Amino acid sequence: MNAEKIDIPEELEVLNPELQKKAVLVGPDAYLIYPLTEGQTERVSKLISDIMTDITTTDMQCPTCKTIYPNELGKQERCAKCPKKPMLASLQRPPVEALTFQDRVPRLVEEIVGIPVSKVKESLTIPQLKHLAGVLYTQNFKEEGVVPEDSRKNFQALLDWVGLGAEKEMLEMVPPENMVGSEKFTKPSPTNMDSQENTSKESGEREKMATENS
Repeated sequence: MNAEKIDIPEELEVLNPELQKKAVLVGPDAYLIYPLTEGQTERVSKLISDIMTDITTTDMQCPTCKTIYPNELGKQERCAKCPKKPMLASLQRPPVEALTFQDRVPRLVEEIVGIPVSKVKESLTIPQLKHLAGVLYTQNFKEEGVVPEDSRKNFQALLDWVGLGAEKEMLEMVPPENMVGSEKFTKPSPTNMDSQENTSKESGEREKMATENS
């Protein structure tokens, strides 16, 4: 049976990609991008997951025999397999290095915009990358249930960690402790730090009053 094509019903117009397309710039040229297709979402999510894994991993590796010790950061310091027991090295990468490793950012832009990696590398500016990241977020990752939750959290956390956050009204940032596979990178918020400071002051005042009364 052949597919029967009809005009888009009015109640489904909101799902029409033509109504969700946005303009982005790469170098001096403007391009229209659309919400990700199923196949694109899978590939983009994989790239983002690889970046976040590099940033948050707690795996260690022996520099001599290349044995990987999963989740041993802060636990095991030396290789148990090599006779000289060399010091293990962390497999974590700084955020910028994780982004640039194997041309990940240009590959992301190529997947989303449809232009070659070589053109992205020679033309894309940082402000353009920030704008593109914001558009990608609002089109695909902002609403729950549109993409897998792990992918949505990873993308939000990635924007935060590398300083490429979309505008605040676009991005309700997931706390770092909620990043997929990252317990290590929990940061206290300024609010929490103020609360802790106030609690400490109150405790000190109570102790002082108790001492004076006694």
